[in-house]
Amino acid sequence: MLCSVDDLAASLDEIRRVLRPGGRYVVVEHVAAPRRTWTRRAQTVHAHLVGPSGSGCRLNRDTGVAIDRAGFEAVDVQTYTQPGPLGSAIPHIVRVAR
Repeated sequence: MLCSVDDLAASLDEIRRVLRPGGRYVVVEHVAAPRRTWTRRAQTVHAHLVGPSGSGCRLNRDTGVAIDRAGFEAVDVQTYTQPGPLGSAIPHIVRVAR
């Protein structure tokens, strides 16, 4: 649910703080499509239209980049897409951070 937190960096800092030594943080999350794609533009429009009323979900958030930069010891990465509206492919990530 990192798409809906107000301060992504602070949330990831707190996750790192409470993670036990040797523990794993597993994330499965939808993320922003690549820049300058139709899907990314649609995600941005949706985020602006829905705003806070959409449970705070930010479809156009680069959550994967934020996790990679958060200072975890190691991050294993997988990506996949799910079918979206009008034939789009919504990108998702699976990250296992230590």
